[in-house]
Parts: sequence; C-alpha cells; structure tokens
Amino acid sequence: MKAPNLFFGPLQDMRADIEERYEATGINYHLIPGSIEDFSKLEDFAAAVIKPLAG
Repeated sequence: MKAPNLFFGPLQDMRADIEERYEATGINYHLIPGSIEDFSKLEDFAAAVIKPLAG
C-alpha cells in the first residue's frame, strides 16, 4: 500500500513513485524535508532521484 503523501523505501523506488504519481496527477512539486546538517543526504537523494527525473 502506498501513502499518497509520503515517499519511503530505496531511492530507486522513490524515483519510480514520483514518476508514477506525476503521470497520474501531473503534480511535479514535492517538498523534501531536511536541514543543512543533513546536506550530504540531500545530495545523495538529488543524485539518485532528482537528476534522473530532470532528464
């Protein structure tokens, strides 16, 4: 079961969920919580999820 407002799991699964939800709803704006202290985690997320979606 997928939560409509949460992403969880491996980064590749998150990317697939974002693509699927975009195709279904057209929504392409998501907030990713974090802080400057967790910047390296945000960079990992961006590299695995956001950059591939950006084409």
